[in-house]
Amino acid sequence: MRKRAMLLGLLGLGLFALTGPANALEPDQERADRLRAMRQQLADLEAIGRARVLKERGVTLPTRPAVTTAANVESFEPVTARFVRFSVTATLNANEPCLHTLELSGPDGPANLMGTADVRLTASSVMPDFRDRFMDRKYDPAAWVWVSGERGAGWLQAELPAPAKISRVVWSRDAANRHHDRIPTAYKVEVSEDGQAWKTVATGEDRVVPGRNYQVPREAAVRALDADQQMQHQSVLAMLRKTGEPWPVEVKSGPQVGEGINGAFCSLFLNGLPQHAGKQRCPV
Repeated sequence: MRKRAMLLGLLGLGLFALTGPANALEPDQERADRLRAMRQQLADLEAIGRARVLKERGVTLPTRPAVTTAANVESFEPVTARFVRFSVTATLNANEPCLHTLELSGPDGPANLMGTADVRLTASSVMPDFRDRFMDRKYDPAAWVWVSGERGAGWLQAELPAPAKISRVVWSRDAANRHHDRIPTAYKVEVSEDGQAWKTVATGEDRVVPGRNYQVPREAAVRALDADQQMQHQSVLAMLRKTGEPWPVEVKSGPQVGEGINGAFCSLFLNGLPQHAGKQRCPV
């Protein structure tokens, strides 16, 4: 039944039509669409295998880029909250975490709720040298800063004067992009209406971790697929090869050497051999 379902899936994509005698007469756009569908199917299958290999390593496949010092956005479904807490459990260099800006906004507009009067800020701790910058717990984006008194840990909490709808948090270690230490890398954003019951609405678990190896060879990704998925991968790959088109990362000598390449690569010659004079090489 699984093999039958797999074949039906391939037929549904119209992939088998590429191998028939009508292939030579197939319109260019239709052919391009079918080739694109096959390459995408290979990529999707290999992504499944890659995620499995990473999971075995204890690594979560990231879907968002690594945090930056200047601005990081956390978006989530709108929630009604009066309290918002940003908790840190690790930083880029294991020093005390720092936040230079914290903006809260809702689905009804871009207004920063932190600019509302009577917003109260509290923290798990504040480094003594930065207590004056904590501004007596008042948020001022021009001069305010929070630096925890704990290495690689701490939390900052904002209390709004009344519950409000929130769907977006923007935070930075340094909005001016000058300092690149103390950046939170493992964190979570929690909300609460009463300060007692908390709900996690965002974390950094889906972000790239600097220095972590996410590389998985294609062979390893394919081996990690189950038997049906491997068969499907082999079938699509075989059909792609029959078209005479290169499959992903497969090198063909002909198209790699061009005689009319425009743009920034026109001055790059193949390798300096006399027989390659006037022909450019692909720089990647």
